[in-house]
Amino acid sequence: MSATESQEAPQTVDGWFVLHEQWRLDQNLWWHLEERDRDHHAAVFADWIEAAKTGGDAGAWLTIGQKADLLVIIYRRTAAELQEAQSAFRRLDFHGFLRPTGSFLSVVEASLYEASGIAAQVVARRGIAPGTPEHAQAVAAETEVQKQALNDRVFRPIPARSHVCWYPMSKRRGETWNWYALPLDERRSYMRGHGRLGARYAGQVDQIISGAIGLDDWEWGVDLHADDPMVFKKLVTDMRFDPASSRFAEFGEFLIGLRAHRERILSWLSGR
Repeated sequence: MSATESQEAPQTVDGWFVLHEQWRLDQNLWWHLEERDRDHHAAVFADWIEAAKTGGDAGAWLTIGQKADLLVIIYRRTAAELQEAQSAFRRLDFHGFLRPTGSFLSVVEASLYEASGIAAQVVARRGIAPGTPEHAQAVAAETEVQKQALNDRVFRPIPARSHVCWYPMSKRRGETWNWYALPLDERRSYMRGHGRLGARYAGQVDQIISGAIGLDDWEWGVDLHADDPMVFKKLVTDMRFDPASSRFAEFGEFLIGLRAHRERILSWLSGR
């Protein structure tokens, strides 16, 4: 295998366009409103969150700490539809009481690191000689089968868990450790080990990975959804000791939020 082939970019199956937006409530303006006006704006915002689930999905989370008060996540099939949903949010009167603290644009993805490896194994069992046109065609066909199996995964709705842990990350490109200089097989090996570690938390946490290379300042976004936020601490700690993270991962700020359905939104914004 040539150097060019060994360092090729991994294939992905791509799904929802995703927008994360973080906001701080302007307390001085908000609490000077009449109670009936606060209740009205809160109800309109809660209605918008519910309506925004159509055409994709959407949700709101009340965040813990000073980085933000509110996290809004929107899923759409196209960038144009995502922009339309963003504009609809901007047109709400409630939006005038919010101050931005961060945003992130990405696309839900599933890496074919594992799928391409499985495809190669399937073809090998057929006895097709590597390096031949027949082998390349067979691997490509089997990889397409694996891609179809991932479609539901990249277009699933936002997990119905009570808490979210959201953070951006990139792969290191330093002089000692450079993810992008590794051969494809080595990167695949690292990610298989990373995946086996995450599988230990199956049933406790739902993980959504979204790619942002060429779309935002970080390379990926990670959403961990769980009912027990302590799982975030345990899972991320375990991940930090895995070589795929300890050698190659750079992390941005972490944000923890509590899912805000209608009644929680109204309670938060009414002060009652």
